[in-house]
Amino acid sequence: MTETPMTAPTKVCPNCQVQAQTTSDKCPNCGKKYKKRRGGGFLKALVIGIILLVLLIAGCTALLAGGASEVADEIDRQQNENAITRSEFDSISLGDSQDDIEADYGEPADSQDFENEGILDQEPSNSSCIYYNLEDGDFGDLFQLCFTEGRLTSKNAY
Repeated sequence: MTETPMTAPTKVCPNCQVQAQTTSDKCPNCGKKYKKRRGGGFLKALVIGIILLVLLIAGCTALLAGGASEVADEIDRQQNENAITRSEFDSISLGDSQDDIEADYGEPADSQDFENEGILDQEPSNSSCIYYNLEDGDFGDLFQLCFTEGRLTSKNAY
């Protein structure tokens, strides 16, 4: 029986890229081992992954901050829609009519209507409160104007 001579495998050096037919563990051209170290690829992938994660977090943070800013701007816009200044509030006098106040300062931000039961033989009385926001104030800064039978009976600032 005739044995077939074995030929050496063809290898490409990962360091110098020279192709050689050899059984040696080292490249005949540059002398370095054929097996490439594996730690570098993992380290690169880890660094790239961390950079992508940081960019993702920064992007999400920027989106949330932009959205929060838009919400704050919308709240400020709504706050100033039905708003009066402190000096306008101070100029309103007890006894003024609700119709005159609303004509001078516009639609209130909110209102409440009440019906008070009469005492003994008195007829029930109607009262109401309207609310204006403080112009350029913080969220929740309100002026309350309360009326009985259409005339201002009390006013409060919150």
